[in-house]
Amino acid sequence: MRYYKQSGRAGFTLLEIMLVVMIIGLLLTVAVIRIGPQAEKARITAAKQQIGNFSSSVNLFLLDVSRYPATDEGLESLLRSPGETGWRGPYLEKLEVPNDPWGSKYIYKYPGDKNPSGPDISSPGPDRVPGNDDDIGNWQ
Repeated sequence: MRYYKQSGRAGFTLLEIMLVVMIIGLLLTVAVIRIGPQAEKARITAAKQQIGNFSSSVNLFLLDVSRYPATDEGLESLLRSPGETGWRGPYLEKLEVPNDPWGSKYIYKYPGDKNPSGPDISSPGPDRVPGNDDDIGNWQ
């Protein structure tokens, strides 16, 4: 009995490669669908925490200067003295006011519309348009 060596090439067929690519695409789609909403929740949580940090810093400013920063002074007064005696800042760890997780600037207003006894500090939220229902603020 003679055995003949098969002279075919070892490799993948086009059909096998297409099947693997389709499976990888399906897995990526499922991952994006499941992770997408979690990423947005994480951004909202980060914005709420940052607004909480700003609120604490503004309260330290109030204790030192005996007033809240004016609207035109904004959150920048937590980093640079507005010319008040008693200012003991900077009141933020980083030497700049960060943007919100969507890249927009935080909004500071004193006296606040939502907090009549204190300032309103807010983020325009995911749609980046202030004044909508998705805004995130220290009044919530």
